[in-house]
Amino acid sequence: MDAALTHLLGFVHANELAAADDAAHNSRQSQEDWWAVSEPLLERALDPERYPLAGRVGSEVGGHHPDTIWTFGLQRVLDGLARLIVSRPAPEATL
Repeated sequence: MDAALTHLLGFVHANELAAADDAAHNSRQSQEDWWAVSEPLLERALDPERYPLAGRVGSEVGGHHPDTIWTFGLQRVLDGLARLIVSRPAPEATL
């Protein structure tokens, strides 16, 4: 149980750190400014003919709201823990 709780809290903590980092970054630079600098670099690094899936995934993910990403990730963590719980034998009752 301790390891499961540690894993869940690690997920929550990592997401909070990422959100705080995004907030700090967004206060210094607008989305438009970020894309103006980053888009040419991304275009050079990710050849759409060589990596078509990466381009499709990147453009699709870029449109998701952070709450959607949080909900998806949290559900995967909880699904994994639920599967673990169901697969373990019930502890014997002791009196």
